Amino acid sequence: MTGPYRIALPYVHLTDPHLCTDSHAVLCIRRLLFPGLLNHTGKLAHGLLSDRWSVEDGGRTWTFHLKHGCSFPDGRTVSAADVVYSLQRAVSPSIGGQLYTVPYREYIGNAEFRIIDTRTVRIINPDPIADLAGLLPDIAIIPENWSGYTDGTGAGPYELAEQAEHTVLLKLRRDIYSEDSPASSGSGLPDLIEFTAIADKEERLAALREGSVDGILDPPLDAVNEHFFVHSENFHAHGWDTSLSVIFLIDCSRPPLDNPKVRQALNYAVDTDRLIREAARGLARPLNGPFSNRHFAHDPAIQPYPYDPRRARRLLEDAGLVRSPGMSTDGGTEAGTAGPRDFRLHIHAPTTIPDEGPALAGFLARAYRETGLDVEVHLHEDRTEYARQVAEKELHGIYCFDSSPLSSFKVLHEKIDSRTAGTWWQGYHSEEVNRLLSMAASTPDDTGRAEIYRKVYRILHEEAPWVFLYQPQRFWLFNTSSLPPLPADDLGFFEAPLPGV
Repeated sequence: MTGPYRIALPYVHLTDPHLCTDSHAVLCIRRLLFPGLLNHTGKLAHGLLSDRWSVEDGGRTWTFHLKHGCSFPDGRTVSAADVVYSLQRAVSPSIGGQLYTVPYREYIGNAEFRIIDTRTVRIINPDPIADLAGLLPDIAIIPENWSGYTDGTGAGPYELAEQAEHTVLLKLRRDIYSEDSPASSGSGLPDLIEFTAIADKEERLAALREGSVDGILDPPLDAVNEHFFVHSENFHAHGWDTSLSVIFLIDCSRPPLDNPKVRQALNYAVDTDRLIREAARGLARPLNGPFSNRHFAHDPAIQPYPYDPRRARRLLEDAGLVRSPGMSTDGGTEAGTAGPRDFRLHIHAPTTIPDEGPALAGFLARAYRETGLDVEVHLHEDRTEYARQVAEKELHGIYCFDSSPLSSFKVLHEKIDSRTAGTWWQGYHSEEVNRLLSMAASTPDDTGRAEIYRKVYRILHEEAPWVFLYQPQRFWLFNTSSLPPLPADDLGFFEAPLPGV
C-alpha cells in the first residue's frame, strides 16, 4: 500500500493521553498509540501490556506482571517504572475530563502505586475496589517522564508521524511489525493511517462516496441501512453494540419525581420500540434498566418496561398529578388536563451528544402530554454548558443523556451511589443499593460480584431513577472499491495485536 489509509472522524484531537474521555474518536487514535495494562469487553478483562494479575485483601491489593517483549518506539522495554509514572500522572489533579467526564483520581486517587521489580507493579487502595480491572483499560501507559507527543509515543502498534490542526498521521511500528513478525501475520494493518476531521455526517458520507476517504465513523444511519443491509459491493459497514445507554436522568431529589411510582409512569408512557424506529432507524436495543448488554452488571432476565399508557396514567392519577375522568374544577370532564397538583415536567436535551436529543425530547413530550402531564421542553445548544448544569444540579425535571462508561462500577459510582453523590447523580437514594454496592466492591470473585450486581439491577429497574430508552449500535462505514476495510474489534476499535498477545 503506497498511500495512507484515510479515515474521517467527527473531530481529531491529540489530547493529553490521560484526559478522561468516552469519545470514540479520541480513543480509537489513542489506543493505537498508548495501550493500557488491560483491555476489556465490559464483562471480562484480558491482558494487554500485563499478561497476569492477582487480587488480594478483599479487592484492596492488585498485582500486575508485565508482558515480555513490549517496548516503546525508541526500543526501550516497558517497565514497572513507566507504569507507576503513568498511573501517578493519570490521577494527578492536573488531569481533567472531557465534557465533565469523571477523572481517574475519583477512583484511585488515594492508592499507592508500588514498583515490586522491573516487571511487577502493585496497586494498594485504601478501600476495596473489586472492579479495578474495568477501570484500567483506558489509562494509557506512557514512557516515564513523557513530555509530549514530540517526545515519542507509547507502546502501541503505531507511532505518530505527523499532525496538523485537523489531521493526524500514524505509521506502523516496523520494529514490531517486520515482514516476518508473528504479530504482522494476517493483521491487515496498513503502513499509514491518516485521520481527518469532518464534523458533519453527511459531508463524511459524501467524502466516502467520492473516494477522498476510505472509511468514516458514525455515518448517517439511513446510509448504514442502505449499504449494510443490501450488502453493497462497494461499501462495508462494521457495526457493534455500544455500551451507551441513551436515557433521561430524573431529578429524584424533589417531589413528585422522588416518588418511584411517578418515575415508573414516565417509563410506561414511552413507546420505546416506536422511538427506536424513528430516532435510531431501528439500529438499537431497548434498555431493561441502567445498563447495556455489554455491561458486567446487566441482567438479561429482566424485561424492558412495556408501553402501557393506561398504566402510566393510573400511576399519575394516584400521585395526584393528572385528573381522573370526570374530575374537574367546574364539574365537567377534563381528562388530559393538568392535575390537582400544580406540576410542570421540564424536559431538557442537548442538540448534540446525542445528536437525536431534540427528537427524543419531542417524542417524550408528546407521550407525557397524552397521559395528562403539563410539559415544557428545553433544548441546550452549548453541550459543555449543558453538562456543567447537569453536573452542578442546576436543572430540574428530566435530562437527556447517554451514559457511556463501559465499567459498571463507574456508572454506579457516578450516577447511583448516594454516598458519593457523584458528578451525574441526581438525588436517587436507596440504603439497600448502597449496602449492596459496598458488598460488590469487596467481592473480587466475578461470579459472586455479578450476583450482587443483579440484585442492584432489579432494584434500579423497579425504582426507575432514569427513563430507560435504548442501547444504540454504532458503525464504521468503508468504501471497499480499492481497499479492504480496516479490521475492528467488537468495541469498534481497530485491532492491532501486540507481541505475545
